[in-house]
Amino acid sequence: MNKLINNELSRVELDELLEGLSNDDTLADYSTVLEQHFNQLIEQESANQPENRRPGKADKAAEEAGDRIRDVTSERGSFNYRPLLLTGGFILSLVAVVYLKFPQWITSDSLHRVNQNTLTQKTFQKETVPAGKRRQVQFSDGSLVKVNAGSTIEFPAHFNAAPRTVTLNGEAFFAIQADAQSPVNIRTQELIIRGSGTSFNVKAYDDDDDITVTVRAGRVSVGTSSRASEPFFLTKDQQLVFNKSTDHYQINTLSDEQQVSWVDGFLQFDHTPLLSVEHALERWYDVDITVSDPGLYKTHFTGRHFNENLTSVLESICFAIDATYEKKDNRIVIKKSVLIPITGKGVQ
Repeated sequence: MNKLINNELSRVELDELLEGLSNDDTLADYSTVLEQHFNQLIEQESANQPENRRPGKADKAAEEAGDRIRDVTSERGSFNYRPLLLTGGFILSLVAVVYLKFPQWITSDSLHRVNQNTLTQKTFQKETVPAGKRRQVQFSDGSLVKVNAGSTIEFPAHFNAAPRTVTLNGEAFFAIQADAQSPVNIRTQELIIRGSGTSFNVKAYDDDDDITVTVRAGRVSVGTSSRASEPFFLTKDQQLVFNKSTDHYQINTLSDEQQVSWVDGFLQFDHTPLLSVEHALERWYDVDITVSDPGLYKTHFTGRHFNENLTSVLESICFAIDATYEKKDNRIVIKKSVLIPITGKGVQ
């Protein structure tokens, strides 16, 4: 990148850089520095433009020059630069920097290759679901995804290249269309889940200690994104629980009652630590919960609620863990019950 910015990039290195556009790791490594550099170019250009000036011949010449950049024509065909403006800052930054520094090396074929990579692989859609909401999205291949509250999912607008890669922060249920040549990769911060022609749930919130992968139908593989290792394979009714702190995992076989329930409108806990219950309620009902007594975090809760209001759920939880709650607007405080001694005649 320093060679590119300092005009020291060789033709071979330029070709390697352009080829790298189809590699996710390359994009992740260099997108930030390129966007910063491009923004600096824009700021410098803006600073050099006099304000409140009537357009003249120089302005017309600059506009014509801009048109020539946007429409590069050669004997082999033409390339329209304008679609790059729709594909995000990274690709625009790269092409702008390369064109400004090495115009003699840029052909319509090389730019067309960049554009095709961008349109087929690097045009992403991002869906953010706020607390208290749930949403359904559909991939271009027909796969359906239900996204839980407090989650963000990012996916290509077009699945035209293998593998089909999706990034998830939160929880989502995937019903993936079968395509043996191009399985879907679900990337979380720690795991990569791969499947085709299967349905499964991934729960990977940043503020949860565990990541869980639950398979409802078919077969999926689960590998770690931080290091090379053999993947784990899960089949119907199996669940992998991966602890982010310890890097340890366990695989459980679930009964029908333990299956993914939020998709069907159930809020379900199975000997769940209170901290996880707290996070789940905050996302489900869009509230802010504070537990005033740290000792309560040692408790666990089991319960199943279908479309119940927040008050009913809080009363159920507090009864089970011997606690009380106070609610004001969207803020809730849960605290340990205080035993009031009974006093009176004949009572010691």
